[in-house]
Amino acid sequence: MRIFNYIKVAIRSLFRYRSDAAINVIGLSIGITISIIVLMYVRYELNYDKSFNHSEQTYRVITNGIVGNKTFNSALAPMPLSDYLKQNYPEVNVSAKILRGANKLISYKEKKYNEDNFFYADSSFFEIFNTPFILGDPQHALNGDDHVVITKRIAQKYFGFENPLGKKIKLDNGLILEVTGICEPLPRNSHFHFDFVASQKATEQLFKSKSKKHLEEYKNNWLRIDWYTYVILNKNSDPASFAEKIKADLKDEIDQQIRAITTDSIDAADGIKGISLQLQPLEDIHLHSRIDDELEPNSKKIYVTLFLFIAIFVLTITSVNFINLTTAKASYRLHEISIRKLAGVTRQELIRQFIIEAITYSFIALFIGLVSVELLLPSFNKLFGLHLKFNNLDSRFDLIYIIILTFFIGIISGIYPAIAFSRFKEVNIFRKDYRLGKKGFMIRGMLSAVQITVATFLVILAIGMYWQLSYLKNKNLGFNSDNILVVERGYSLGRQFQEFKAKIKSFPHIEEVSACSVLPGDKATQTSFNYSGKNGDQMILLPVNFVERDFFKTLGIKFYAGELWNQTDKKMASDVVINEAAQSYLKMSKPLGQKISFPQSNKEKHWGFSIRGVVKDFYFEPLQFPLRPLVLMDLPKGSFYDHLLIKVSDDIDAELITEEVSNIWKDYTNNEPFEYKLLNDKLKNNLSEETKVLKIVLVFMVLSLFVAWIGLRALAAYTEEQKHNDLEIRKLSGATPKQIFTELFSYLSHFILIGIIVAIPVSYMVIQIWLNGFANHDRLPVTIMIAIGSIIWGLSFLMVLLHSLKSIKSTPETNHL
Repeated sequence: MRIFNYIKVAIRSLFRYRSDAAINVIGLSIGITISIIVLMYVRYELNYDKSFNHSEQTYRVITNGIVGNKTFNSALAPMPLSDYLKQNYPEVNVSAKILRGANKLISYKEKKYNEDNFFYADSSFFEIFNTPFILGDPQHALNGDDHVVITKRIAQKYFGFENPLGKKIKLDNGLILEVTGICEPLPRNSHFHFDFVASQKATEQLFKSKSKKHLEEYKNNWLRIDWYTYVILNKNSDPASFAEKIKADLKDEIDQQIRAITTDSIDAADGIKGISLQLQPLEDIHLHSRIDDELEPNSKKIYVTLFLFIAIFVLTITSVNFINLTTAKASYRLHEISIRKLAGVTRQELIRQFIIEAITYSFIALFIGLVSVELLLPSFNKLFGLHLKFNNLDSRFDLIYIIILTFFIGIISGIYPAIAFSRFKEVNIFRKDYRLGKKGFMIRGMLSAVQITVATFLVILAIGMYWQLSYLKNKNLGFNSDNILVVERGYSLGRQFQEFKAKIKSFPHIEEVSACSVLPGDKATQTSFNYSGKNGDQMILLPVNFVERDFFKTLGIKFYAGELWNQTDKKMASDVVINEAAQSYLKMSKPLGQKISFPQSNKEKHWGFSIRGVVKDFYFEPLQFPLRPLVLMDLPKGSFYDHLLIKVSDDIDAELITEEVSNIWKDYTNNEPFEYKLLNDKLKNNLSEETKVLKIVLVFMVLSLFVAWIGLRALAAYTEEQKHNDLEIRKLSGATPKQIFTELFSYLSHFILIGIIVAIPVSYMVIQIWLNGFANHDRLPVTIMIAIGSIIWGLSFLMVLLHSLKSIKSTPETNHL
């Protein structure tokens, strides 16, 4: 029952010292709110792909290789691999392969929509990615040649209240698929997401429609890597040993196919030196994978580490504030403590009282914090594009952890005041001029220095990140992306592209129209070429983009040398254009007229090209990556471009002419949906992850500054309490308020200075580590970091002045001297 008495005393104390108690509770509640949200975010990131039943035993097979003198690392693997692993290795419990489809037009009766998240997979897909099924059987849903599984959102979109099972949907590539399952979407924290998963056997129908021989060659081609392959290994299997085993077993087969496409004049050192397969843990993909051909953009482990430290530091500084605020007005509690000691209360009982008082404050702060999280989380998710959930019924362990954490905060926050107050001697306590010792002042000062360090660090970090993102957004890309409309599924126009182009180019505000296979800002696919250079014949690996002739005029890309390829009636233009980086990489002093060719299995019929032009370098991929060599060429006859590019004059908003373009589009595509986006918006989206993190850091920066202000106020109040007699004597000696404040601030200034001095090099190192993830970067100058530290010093001066203004102007209390 005594514990309830302690709680009553704590509540009575809270009402008695309302102002200080309110600041204490608000400070703690802010710390708890921030920490809960940050820890939710950290857990969300760390739990990527862990919702699947066998995630710890699941691996993605990735491909590494060296072509010429260039390495490549891809998330893709050869098409035959999945079946080969399933049939030949007892270590493999399940193997599945996935192919990402292009943006597709899907229709059901009168409904037509463009869809992005379309995949082909084999029948074991749902054994690895076991999302719940609403209708259908996951074990057999992809068994048939024409089967497809859709998510419940897609089912509602196309079928409304009809039963989707057995219904047929039509794809723009001619396939007609039967819906055999309705499932929940994959969890948000998965490294990829789908709306449609069709049987991989459907892709075989497309190959058969061209040539059975082509299909057989494709199914046995170990050098064409375009499928994602996943395996579940036995629990006792060693992934590293298994990967080495695969590499050894497939070496002869892969080497044989390499020799088949390598001309006799190419030395082994200048060709494909090797292709190997590696295992990548499924749970590591989101935070650790930095390879080409990812299904969706990944995050970085540094963000998780950063936010975890923010949570820890925020909890630390809020606990420090509690200690400082509790002991700042120590004299208010001394009379109460003296009475209790004279009444026979032991030191241990006093310690328990103050710790329970701190725990009571912590649980009040916890209640406010939980309510704040519940109220703020929807806005937080919307602002930062997150999907965090806070539900105690579904996450009972979360509630347990939060309660334990609250006890810990209460104990940590209360232990020092408890020990400090309980050790006082009654004879000293009755002295009105009794103060805590210098040792206690130094401890509080250093703890406040930690608060200043954290606040300064977050300010510099936020400004450093903003500096880098501004640099990337304003960087000269080497082409003009302003007022350019991107229309998806350009191949819908088929052979009518040139007619459509001429039609809309006649509009008064449309300057240029072109098309391409890979949009600027997307990762280009690398392709092998044979090249005869100064060092003899060699095989090289170069990114390729297929573009229409007016691509360069539409984007304002300048030629450094040469010109465009000529129009031709042949199957494919025999000329290509390269960029300056490719010229440098190939060490060509005179690139015009030089020859490159596609490797072919028939060595007598290599498909050759002549370099007709060289364009100035432009950033055709996300700015996080280095500028690479690039080959630009025309598409073969009978193939069509994925994206249309429409350049609108700068004197009008590009979106104002979309209705006119849409009408013409529908005339040429049999009323297919018209979907567009602005190229600038697409390029900005490449920085969405970094922008999201910056927003989060900015919010925590503002809150940490507020918490640091509370801490500085607490230290100022504590200093006034400790130096009360000294300051009163100085007043009686004729010191002016300015001199009094200068002396008061001098006691605090070195702690503030220490905090700023520590923060600057720490911020510099963290920003440098973050910038290492960008091929193009601009570090925040050290002078600006020092200027930020100076501003924080000035703000600290102002805060202490505002807090102490009343006391330094007061009349000296001679009866207290």
